[in-house]
Amino acid sequence: MPFPSVRVANPATATALLIIALSFMLGGCGGRPWGKVVDEQARETLIAEYLRYSSAVGRCKLPLGAEALIDAHSRFDQQLFAGSLEIAPPNFLRFTTYNPLGQPVIILTSRGDIFQAIDVFERRYRAGRLRSFALRYELPPHILTGPWYHWLTGQPPDPSLIVDQIRTDRDDRGIWFEVSSHGEPAYSEQILVDLSMNTIVERAVVDADGKTVATISYQDWLVLGSCPFPHKIAISGLTFGAGLTVELTDINVSESDAERFTLKAPPGYLRTLYP
Repeated sequence: MPFPSVRVANPATATALLIIALSFMLGGCGGRPWGKVVDEQARETLIAEYLRYSSAVGRCKLPLGAEALIDAHSRFDQQLFAGSLEIAPPNFLRFTTYNPLGQPVIILTSRGDIFQAIDVFERRYRAGRLRSFALRYELPPHILTGPWYHWLTGQPPDPSLIVDQIRTDRDDRGIWFEVSSHGEPAYSEQILVDLSMNTIVERAVVDADGKTVATISYQDWLVLGSCPFPHKIAISGLTFGAGLTVELTDINVSESDAERFTLKAPPGYLRTLYP
């Protein structure tokens, strides 16, 4: 069942708030739940298990549609957004909120480093580079331009990336694999994998200075065909007590149409560009 429409406290700023919410709000610093580095003998076995897992789940890069409820909160504020979410590989996202009559109110799309947004309340069209948006709002650029498809679907990092350190988990929930990204800005991911279930329990995004800027956990997995996808994605360990929860319902395999992730500026709308 779709979530009911949720009106944010100040519709005039809804688009910017939504972009920030989907960008994991502000970077923070959480604890480090991983333990000791495994020995070489265990490493060889675990690398083989990780490659098996990554290969099996790597076949699950499907375009998905779902109803989404996004709860962005801190000690000072809370914003709720309900609507439809569409995500597709390699890194496409579209989120649409609706009024009680079912008419679109805000449409936000992302294609890698490029975003577009239409705000019907403000009659405003925003578009440009997420890196520029990050600089303007002092947000971590490696979060805004990161692999959103992987992060929202609980997929492992790109298989071309090399596993660095392998560590135990302090609570015995699985094994931590450290994977470094290509390109700039540099960051790495620590991913906690339950190899018995072929799912990621948690992942931490770590910047070049070793600071954890986002911790993402997954719950309530659904299997579509032979592919697992999470119903609930939670981001924690952020500054000012901030957190973000994305709850998905009616998850389904959708059609992959690149045109769905490109918006045209409506006539008469004020344009704000981020070159």
